[in-house]
Amino acid sequence: MIKLSNQIIDVSDDTDFSILKKIGSLLPTTEVRSAEKRASLQDHEFALTIFTKRANKLNKFPISDFDSTSLSNEYFGFTSQNLPIDAACIAAENIKTACVTHGIAPSKAVKMFAKTASANQKGDNVYYEKDEVFGNKPVSWDDPLCKFAEVSKITSNDTYAKYVFGTTEDVKTGAEYFDKFAEKMPVEYRHKYAAAVQRRACELGMDLDGKIEKYAGNAYSADLDNHICQRKNFLKEARMVAVLEKVASQRNEMTPSEFAKLLHDFDKVAGLAKYHGGYLTDPYMATFASKQNTKIAMVKTASGRSFSHDAIADLATKKYAKVKEYFGEKIAEEFKKHPQAIFDTFPNDVKEVIANIAEGNA
Repeated sequence: MIKLSNQIIDVSDDTDFSILKKIGSLLPTTEVRSAEKRASLQDHEFALTIFTKRANKLNKFPISDFDSTSLSNEYFGFTSQNLPIDAACIAAENIKTACVTHGIAPSKAVKMFAKTASANQKGDNVYYEKDEVFGNKPVSWDDPLCKFAEVSKITSNDTYAKYVFGTTEDVKTGAEYFDKFAEKMPVEYRHKYAAAVQRRACELGMDLDGKIEKYAGNAYSADLDNHICQRKNFLKEARMVAVLEKVASQRNEMTPSEFAKLLHDFDKVAGLAKYHGGYLTDPYMATFASKQNTKIAMVKTASGRSFSHDAIADLATKKYAKVKEYFGEKIAEEFKKHPQAIFDTFPNDVKEVIANIAEGNA
């Protein structure tokens, strides 16, 4: 079995330029994208997205423009032997399509592997490394019992969620499931599940709307004050009204998801949770705007790993001990207090370590 770690697959792995030197004469005017520019690309702008055994994501063979496609077309001829046959067929099919789009002659290797690509290797760019820790394809969406069991794992494990929603079809299926069964999920699961689907949809360049976009929200609803006022009508003690007002005052210091969780905790303590879906709108639906704020949806590391602002805030708290171990108490404390602002100031190598911590690889 071919192991994908430490293999040269495309230009991002060619750190000593050994292959680039060989093909340089063939592409003398071609621009090689920097790591930062490659990190700005979406998943669908690569010919191949690999999910490794640890469910890490590797984007290979950029095909977003003429220069990138030219380079990937030539690299594939040198590195296709480093890929499992199924992965090579997927990459070749997508490189060939990009070559046609940009008026480039596909290389001999690209044509050979694209010719042998099966029907299910066309139209998407995802390859799952064999013997994955989660099994070959973890979710049987046709089995209702399996679906509900998977929801808990998806909402509690970002790495697993990334693996489950690998392809565009997986995302569509996950979104359809949410539309149908969201009301049967525990309230606190709805946001995490929807956010996992939405994150992957963004990476694949997909637009989702409706219920899943609402629950995946990263912006405050203009109607939040009305929902808070409605809650006051059900509170019998002035003390609890004062607590609710204190909760409401925290929104400017919290992300929408943090505030929604705080409001949910209040509802449970105040005995209001029983009214969710009836007299009261549940705290997540009440907090989030119907449309995503795309300007703050995601941040990326230089290697292309994506994180939402909420995921960074979650990491700063839940993985505090590991961050402290690597960077010391002072940085860990500041990161916990101001996760997004501090993350933005980290140099690229530190961001990669943070990403490894998030994925359990550090």
